[in-house]
Amino acid sequence: MTTTQHTSTGARSRVSLASKLAALTSALVGMAAISAFVALPTARADAIGPLPHVEIAHQCVEGELRYEATMTNTGLGTTHFDVSVNSGSGATSHGYDVISGAIVVATFVVEQGSYGIFDVSNVDDATIVDHQQLKADCKAEPYAEIGVICPEDHSTPFVYLEWVNLSYAHEAYFDVYLDGVTVASGFSYGAANTHLLSFDLVDGQHVAAAILADGFVVEEVNTDVDCPPASTTTQPTTTQPDTTQPDTTAPGSTLAEPPLPTITVADTTTSDTAIQPDSATTIQGAVAEQFPIASDHSDDGLPVTGGGSDALIAIALKVVFGGLGMVLLARRFR
Repeated sequence: MTTTQHTSTGARSRVSLASKLAALTSALVGMAAISAFVALPTARADAIGPLPHVEIAHQCVEGELRYEATMTNTGLGTTHFDVSVNSGSGATSHGYDVISGAIVVATFVVEQGSYGIFDVSNVDDATIVDHQQLKADCKAEPYAEIGVICPEDHSTPFVYLEWVNLSYAHEAYFDVYLDGVTVASGFSYGAANTHLLSFDLVDGQHVAAAILADGFVVEEVNTDVDCPPASTTTQPTTTQPDTTQPDTTAPGSTLAEPPLPTITVADTTTSDTAIQPDSATTIQGAVAEQFPIASDHSDDGLPVTGGGSDALIAIALKVVFGGLGMVLLARRFR
């Protein structure tokens, strides 16, 4: 019996080749995973795009109101912001491009006592809409007036002094002087807290007045009172001449009064067989008019006109007898 002895060389070769193939496959899969992991942030960033953000702040800085818009972009690409500013003379738009990872700050100053309207928007994020209306009140705002008045009715002239602090948040200290004498002083703030003083003067008097706020002159005057004198001219008096109405009848007139109209009443006669026409009235000097005389209708009956009653009775009897005769004749020849 021949025994064939098999060595393990062929098996080892086959096992070694399989191991190499498995290791190569694992390496390829690992490299693919690593490539995918490295490329993942870039793919995600491209898919997200810009990520805009904005923060708004306003504060008083050295007596000025400053409005700040801080714009950022945490995504990739470039985003665009628009800031509209209206200070009362129309809106002006300012555009800002913010690249990835950048920060842009826009600062605007609002003048003391005035308003500023701000609107912020972004082209990539419609939810970024910020609207604010601000009034600058960052320091005292003193206002003063001084005037020398000559009344139109030429009464006593006078000087008036007026002062107010228009700021509601910051008070001011006022000093008011007239001819070197302090006539008023103290703190004041708020537009509703207005102060007013007046003093009588005489013509030719010298007036020196000043109003100070926090040690600074706000208003002053240095002048002489020179009011125009009252007019001494008088208006001439005018006298209207007497007027009399002339008589309606001239003196010595021979015109006689016009004659009064005469009324003539015509005679009326009565008859047994006829009624005469109603009487007529004639007015001299005018067209004659007929005026009927009212009849008495107290019995509520119609008026009766015609001849006597005897003839009517005779006619009626003839008609009756004639009718009876015709009736009898008709029955006889029946």
